[in-house]
Amino acid sequence: MKDELQKAELLSPADERQLSFFRITALWAFSESAFGGILHAFKIPFRGLFIASAAVLFISLIALFSKNNKNKNKF
Repeated sequence: MKDELQKAELLSPADERQLSFFRITALWAFSESAFGGILHAFKIPFRGLFIASAAVLFISLIALFSKNNKNKNKF
């Protein structure tokens, strides 16, 4: 626990934002493969709508945490 706190203190806000960006990207990739596979296996109708909605959510989060965010005063 103590090591985790020391690592967290060493990260700058820009590094934390970059780490958040990579985590959201990984979660997006996982949701595309796992969620898409599950919906395909159960032959759920409108599965493209669900997968696309999840993609929009993750892309919006990536835009929020990106370095080129126009609203830089929020962070």
